[in-house]
Amino acid sequence: MSADCPRIECKFHNDPRLFVGVAAIVAHAAAHAGLEKRQQEGLADATVKACEKGLCCRGAGLKGDSVVRMGISSFPDRVEVNLEFPEDDTVRQSVGLKKTNGRPEVKLVRYRETEKFKPAQ
Repeated sequence: MSADCPRIECKFHNDPRLFVGVAAIVAHAAAHAGLEKRQQEGLADATVKACEKGLCCRGAGLKGDSVVRMGISSFPDRVEVNLEFPEDDTVRQSVGLKKTNGRPEVKLVRYRETEKFKPAQ
C-alpha cells in the first residue's frame, strides 16, 4: 500500500458503545485526507448511522459477538468507508444491504470539496 493512500482496517463487535470509536476513526481518516471539519463529521455520522442500521436494528437475530469489518481508504480526492456485516439474510433484505464476497456490505464515499465544486452556502 502506498504512503499516499493509507488504509485503516479494523473489526468491532456488535456493541453500540463502540460507535463512538468508529466515528473517531472515520473522522481521523477524513481529516488526514484533507476534508473540512463539517465533511469529517458528516462522514463519521453517516458511518455510525450505517452501523446502527446494520446492527442495532437487526433485533435478536445477531449474537453479541458478531463482528463488523471496517476498511477506510484515503485518496487525494476522497475517503471511502467499507462496512461488512455478519451474514443474516433476513436482516440484509430488510435493511437493503448489498452482498459482496458473501457478506452484506455498505460503502460510503465522501469527496473533498474544491473551489470548483464547492456547494453554495
